[in-house]
Amino acid sequence: TTTDVDVADAITEQQRQQLCTDLGEQLQEWRIQGPTLGRGGLNIVVQTWAAQSGVINLQVVQNRSIVDDITVEVCPDVREEAMRSLDIPDLASGLVGF
Repeated sequence: TTTDVDVADAITEQQRQQLCTDLGEQLQEWRIQGPTLGRGGLNIVVQTWAAQSGVINLQVVQNRSIVDDITVEVCPDVREEAMRSLDIPDLASGLVGF
């Protein structure tokens, strides 16, 4: 079995940055839309990002907290703002489509 460290290592720096960019681009929309609509948007962003690499997609399905691990490391400000806008304790809890 793979550990969380192996999974995280398999995601490239560019892919990590892309997740943060994708999330950051949605923050204003989520502030406007509110938590209910915004959470749907979060799922779309993460699913789209994950689908761009089949490997990541499987990893996120198996462990949604990968999204939190990446954003804590790469873009904690974006993560905090997303959680505040979406009224969720962490990003993983907002991911229902996986």
